[in-house]
Amino acid sequence: MNSGNASDLHHVLPSLALDNGPNGVHVAFYTQHADGTLDVDMANSHDRGISFPYNRSIRVTSMPFALAPSNIKLSTSTSTNYDRIVDPCYVVGEYLNVKAANGALHVLWGDGRNNVTEPVNSLDPLSGQTHPQTDVFYQKVQAQ
Repeated sequence: MNSGNASDLHHVLPSLALDNGPNGVHVAFYTQHADGTLDVDMANSHDRGISFPYNRSIRVTSMPFALAPSNIKLSTSTSTNYDRIVDPCYVVGEYLNVKAANGALHVLWGDGRNNVTEPVNSLDPLSGQTHPQTDVFYQKVQAQ
């Protein structure tokens, strides 16, 4: 599956959905662009996944987004996530999912388009900084 843009660095963390009919296969995935931002794209097949024609690929997100800081060095041997409950380096992969139902596709994904400003705290390495915050987004898409 190729988004058609040679400058896209990675296509990662796919989620697969099968239509009720025997031929429809849909794969949603994150696309990382050269500037480090992400989009969610979807490739669609009508031949049981043998081919994913470019004209059946769609962009699901309405705008690219940046990743939240997930690997903040505390010392030479320890790091943390901006969200202290979440393990370091864990950001969006756990949130991508696509399901097919009644001729539509339902896509959920982790998206960093919204920002959060950290409270001022001398013990916090991100004290007072504004950065992307991962939220879960939803989009209903017509099967291509």
